Amino acid sequence: MVAISEPDYLEATAKIDHRHAGVRAVATHVGDAETARETAVRLHDYVRDEIRYGFCAPIYDQSASQVLKAGIGYGLTKSTLFVALLRALGIPARQHFVDMSADILHGVMASRTPFTDHCYVEVLLDEGWVRVDSFIVDLPLAEAARARLRREGRMIGYGVHIDGVSVWDGRRDTFCQFVDNGSVDGFSTTDHGLFRDIDEFHEKAESWNRVGLLSRLFMPAFVSAANARCEALRHAPGRIATAAE
Repeated sequence: MVAISEPDYLEATAKIDHRHAGVRAVATHVGDAETARETAVRLHDYVRDEIRYGFCAPIYDQSASQVLKAGIGYGLTKSTLFVALLRALGIPARQHFVDMSADILHGVMASRTPFTDHCYVEVLLDEGWVRVDSFIVDLPLAEAARARLRREGRMIGYGVHIDGVSVWDGRRDTFCQFVDNGSVDGFSTTDHGLFRDIDEFHEKAESWNRVGLLSRLFMPAFVSAANARCEALRHAPGRIATAAE
C-alpha cells in the first residue's frame, strides 16, 4: 500500500486531470447542490448513467477528460473520472485498488486471468471515508444483468454481482461489483491499497491486466465485441425499465 498524504487527495495527476476545462465544466454543472454529500451523489449518478459501462481500445490508459469525451468506461476509467469530478469541486477522493474474480466479466468478455484488476473510490464526507463502486455500471445494464444472473442461478457475471447495489446515498459503502460478502469463493485475493492514479498502480503493483504492445493491436475488435454484448443486454426482452429512462 502506498502512503498518500491528506492534501494529495485533491491533487491533479496525469490521469486525474480535474483542472481540465471540460471536467470542471461538467463538475460545476452537474454537482451544483447545497451540500458536499448531495454534490457527490449527483456526480456519482452522472458517471454511472451518462458514461455507459464498456471499454475503449486504450483500456485503462485514459485520463479523466478522455473518459469524459469517450462517454464510455469501466471500473478503472470510470473511477478516474469520478475522482476527478469530485476533486474539481474540492471534495477529497481517492482510488483504492483490489483484485476480484474475473467471472464478474462472464457474458461480457473472456479473461485469460483468474482475477481482474478493480478500483473503487473512497470519498471523504461527513461520515468519514465512504467506499463506493456503484457508479461503474449504468442502471439499464445493471438491472438487466442482475435479472439475467437470477435466471441463470449465477452470483456474478455480466459486469455485476447479484447482491450489488447501484444507488448510492452518500452515507454508506455501496458496491455494484466489489461485493465481497462470502457468496463467491475466492472472490478477491489482494488488496493493493491506495495509489495516486492508475499509472502509479501499474508502476508499483503486480496487476493482472496490464496490456502489452501486441495486445493493443487486437484491442479495438476485442472491446467492440464486449460493448456489443453489453448493448444487447441493455435492450434484452423482459428487462425492467429504470427511473433513469
